[in-house]
Amino acid sequence: MRRSPSMLPIGALVAGLVLASAAATAGPAAGLSPERAPGSASLTRVQATAAQQQMARINVKSAVLRASPESKGKKLASLRRGTHVEILDSTGDWAHVRAGKREGYVLKTLLVAGG
Repeated sequence: MRRSPSMLPIGALVAGLVLASAAATAGPAAGLSPERAPGSASLTRVQATAAQQQMARINVKSAVLRASPESKGKKLASLRRGTHVEILDSTGDWAHVRAGKREGYVLKTLLVAGG
């Protein structure tokens, strides 16, 4: 059974985003093409574009948007349950997200895929 993107764990979606970003930014100089990322023969340009625009939402009562990917990072905002965010990148346990006009980091465990 093939899962739809909204049913995938947030970690799998972020991993796809990282592969797509690497292929798109490294380009031919690194032997990568925007159509396919290493180790993923099925990652097409359309899928990479979808991964780069991956949406998620806050799945807890309140999540802190931080300036850096660490628990002591400066608090930028509190995001309420259901707030939609765009996943821009991933760093360890943290997702780099955009919520409205603000960008920052949220723990991946506080996100659920889908927008």
